[in-house]
Amino acid sequence: MFLYLVSKKICCFSVVLALLLSACGFQPLYQQFDHTTAPTTPTASIAIKGLKDRIGHIVYGELSRQLDQSPLPLSQAYTVEIDLDERANDQPLNRSENVIRTTYILTANYRLYQDDRVVFKGSAQSTTNFHLALSGYASYVSREEAELRTATELATIIQQRLRYFLTSTHEN
Repeated sequence: MFLYLVSKKICCFSVVLALLLSACGFQPLYQQFDHTTAPTTPTASIAIKGLKDRIGHIVYGELSRQLDQSPLPLSQAYTVEIDLDERANDQPLNRSENVIRTTYILTANYRLYQDDRVVFKGSAQSTTNFHLALSGYASYVSREEAELRTATELATIIQQRLRYFLTSTHEN
């Protein structure tokens, strides 16, 4: 009898908890979303321009993924234009002055446009280091990985700044 009452209380508690969680906007982690409806976040209406080379395509892909938009949006209220500047500084770390470490710096200057006027602009930078190996392929892979890391981090920084700007202006 005691177990029956305890299980009944647990069942009632679970139902009440489920109702409270659904009322506060809780959504399961692996819930499938219907992508045919219009996006509700302000960042879903941003077009990305100005990214041309391989690093630019990585930043574009990561930024568009983070902004929850498809690579070819149909209608945009905003346009962000990004100019990238990449530099690699070699650092000799041993006595023979052989370069064994490189600092890779990726800088982005971005401007957010609405109706052909700049509403927000800024600059972001990401830096990483990578080692050069004796093997040419190992050095190539090391550089590619460094470029991927900095491009991904740069896209995250830009996305966070754009999201902050848009949410602060849409709340007012």
